[in-house]
Amino acid sequence: MEDIDYDTPRNLNRNQMERLATLEFVRAGQDVFITGPTGTGKSTLAEALAHRACENGMRTYYASAPKLMNKLKGAKAKGTYDADMKKIEKSALLVLDDLFILGLDSKERAILLDIIEDRHGRWVDDNNVTDTSRRMV
Repeated sequence: MEDIDYDTPRNLNRNQMERLATLEFVRAGQDVFITGPTGTGKSTLAEALAHRACENGMRTYYASAPKLMNKLKGAKAKGTYDADMKKIEKSALLVLDDLFILGLDSKERAILLDIIEDRHGRWVDDNNVTDTSRRMV
């Protein structure tokens, strides 16, 4: 987080980044959506936040959303879906990189809904989601 380049023109707000770096949003169970054009460093910022969370002893799950969706669809077919979902559920910080880079099919939408329900429906104060996307949500 300390190495973030604020001189590159990408409209980063130093104050906002410093507030995110405190990880208070994780502790408060708030979600963060990092959006912007291709090449502006969304994934790098999410990785830095995930790294900071790990350094602070927070269980973190970082995944490429398209790859995770494919993995979880396969897990449903193999019967390991619940075990894989438990790993995600146990994380204090979940980073889904490039979540909306591709459209989600009906199975992927159901999986995403399961993830959100697991994190907010049952554990409202303990878990949050961070997404990086080129599309506004």
